[in-house]
Amino acid sequence: MYLTNVAAYTGWLQTFSTLGIVVSLFVIIATRTCFGNELFNAWAWRIPFLISFLLVAIAIYIRLQLQETPIFRRSRPRGR
Repeated sequence: MYLTNVAAYTGWLQTFSTLGIVVSLFVIIATRTCFGNELFNAWAWRIPFLISFLLVAIAIYIRLQLQETPIFRRSRPRGR
């Protein structure tokens, strides 16, 4: 039972990384559609990057709020 849950969670990791690529494509397509090709090529291509900076800031904040597991904290000083 435990290994089945681990495999399912590992599968979600790979699914979400692929999903991120698909979502980024949709953001680019939506930006290009909203602004048109001429404006997108001139300056609107920066908008998806600005959105990604916001998402990176949120991800860093979430990561800094997480605590390491007790097993990792015990094994870290030993260099394992």
